[in-house]
Amino acid sequence: MAYDGGSSFPEHEWSAGFVPVLNGLEGVDGAYLDDVAAVKRALEQWNLHAALRATWPADPAGALARYQIPLPAETLTPLFDAEQGDRLRQAVLNGEDLVDLPLALRRYLAFMRELLRWRDHYRQTCEPAHPLMRAWWHRQVARIRSQLGPTKADAIVHAPVAFELNSGCSVGCWFCALSAPALQAVWPYSPAHRQQWQAILRVTHEVIGPAAAQGFCYWATEPFDNPDYERFLLDFHAVLGRFPMTTTALPMRDAKRTHALIEQHRRLDPGLDRFSVLSTGIAARIHAEFSPRQLLLTELLPQNKGANPKFRKARAGRALRAKTGPNQLDQFSKAPTTIACVSGFLINPCEHRVQLMTPYPVSPSSPQGFQVLATGQFSSAEQLRDLLESMIASQMPMDLSWQAEVRLRSDLVVSSPTANQLRFKSAFTSLNFGGVTGATQFAALLSQGAMTAAELAEAREQALDIPPEQSFFMIDQLRQHGLLDETVFARSSSAYRDSDGSCNERAGG
Repeated sequence: MAYDGGSSFPEHEWSAGFVPVLNGLEGVDGAYLDDVAAVKRALEQWNLHAALRATWPADPAGALARYQIPLPAETLTPLFDAEQGDRLRQAVLNGEDLVDLPLALRRYLAFMRELLRWRDHYRQTCEPAHPLMRAWWHRQVARIRSQLGPTKADAIVHAPVAFELNSGCSVGCWFCALSAPALQAVWPYSPAHRQQWQAILRVTHEVIGPAAAQGFCYWATEPFDNPDYERFLLDFHAVLGRFPMTTTALPMRDAKRTHALIEQHRRLDPGLDRFSVLSTGIAARIHAEFSPRQLLLTELLPQNKGANPKFRKARAGRALRAKTGPNQLDQFSKAPTTIACVSGFLINPCEHRVQLMTPYPVSPSSPQGFQVLATGQFSSAEQLRDLLESMIASQMPMDLSWQAEVRLRSDLVVSSPTANQLRFKSAFTSLNFGGVTGATQFAALLSQGAMTAAELAEAREQALDIPPEQSFFMIDQLRQHGLLDETVFARSSSAYRDSDGSCNERAGG
């Protein structure tokens, strides 16, 4: 279901004079949009430029003039001041309007509250219709929430599918969390590929359900590397009913192309896009090319040297191997993190490959911030359908087999505060289960390491005369809450390979 900013916009926001923006800019008062866009542009400058942040305390007006920010200092002080900024962020999370603030800032914060509601709606509409995949998807959402904490986890939408239209990436960011290889090939929009692409989209919709429309067409790839990228998006919109978002690190490679994509997105299906900004020079070119209002629905991700430290990179993938000095370490997140946002299938028709994946905190076993649970090759949409269905059947069983390993996640500590209570504690959350007969023994068995469900049930029956069905029910409860390590279920899918040479076009450059 598409986001409807009007119907979902809270009455108290309307009453306070705020209006929805994410459903399209047409019909919104120009002065209102200019206020929101001006504050957004000022915050972009703040996050991009260390010099602005350094000179602001002593000379706010001069700092604003130097960066051509046409707002009075009193409008931005609550946003730039560390203590007041924390107050504003908390107010946004709480859905509060701080009436003592300047009007332009209040309007921008209302926009931020709308962004949070949009994000929550996006995640909710990513829920697959397939019953097995839906249950599995909910387990991944619950798991990552206890692994990363609610604040970071809420930023992960768990899209059920993503597509790559290239093999590799031309940008080569030294910090690439996904370790994208160099660009090898692109998938051209030939008549045969167009037919196959549309069939792939139909298959994903038939298997996953309407949530397939929440996918996007990049992963460890740069969208603009494919000269036909926009034509693939038009087919996506025609088949699935939604124009997907774009994240690009090359918005200025062809500014006219970028303008056209943004305008097309607004016209067909208003939504967000993102630019990864690799340097202050690129940022200056972006800001010179695009007005604040033109970028109102485009998020700028500051990846440049000197960016605001709160935008720390994930120390994952290529960044794990990069040589970094003591000062550079401040660029990286110190807490467990991931940039992965797909709990579902990554489909690359260029490489004829499909993978089932889900986010995981970066670790030696998940160096890129996700785990691949199954991989297969396909040469037709029908073979892709078979692969998707076989991966769902093998990796997402509704019921746990008696012979399946019951292994607690390695980041959890289980205890039994009382004789009938189990407590599972991670670095961020604690989850309690009451009314558990023999909880002390259950906690001890889980702490010992992996055993099958049958072995665990038998141990509890022999020691405490607990019926096996009670143990199986409790094991299932732990599984549904994402407390068990599901990677032990991973098995390889059948592999196929097309031999028609449809991915043999070398990329230039």
